[in-house]
Amino acid sequence: MKINIKIDWSFLLQPSTLIIGASFLLGIIATNINSYQNGYAKAIEDSQKSLSLSKPQTQPAPMTSPALPSPRIQTPQKPVLEKPPFYMGEIQGNLTYAHAIKIAQDYYANGAYENAMIWAYRANQIDPNGIQSYKITIESLEKIGETKQAQTLKREVEAFFRNR
Repeated sequence: MKINIKIDWSFLLQPSTLIIGASFLLGIIATNINSYQNGYAKAIEDSQKSLSLSKPQTQPAPMTSPALPSPRIQTPQKPVLEKPPFYMGEIQGNLTYAHAIKIAQDYYANGAYENAMIWAYRANQIDPNGIQSYKITIESLEKIGETKQAQTLKREVEAFFRNR
């Protein structure tokens, strides 16, 4: 005794079924990508926090004669560009210093000074010794009315690069 059961699989090829299936799969993929990126960003943030919270290592005092104090030569510290308050997100992929500076210059030329500062900051993250990123930031700060901050940064940059 044989039982013949015929199943009509043609309902799987209907457009509505295909759209629902594709939407389901894309939702799963997007959720996994988002979870991965958020987890990766959180791990980086946590590692940076742990590095900044760790105690600095103390070194024993050098054995010198108390009668002969050694002269201290103060070298200027490398100026640090602060992350702009309106900075959002991170760049993924390949970005060169020259490309980031070009984007910052374009934004500056079009009067978008906040965006120019963001791209100058990104360029500075790639090459902290590139002076162009500092110049764009200083000029943008002056344009948006932050002259005090611009002057402070300008003095730090001049002092640092003068001794190089």
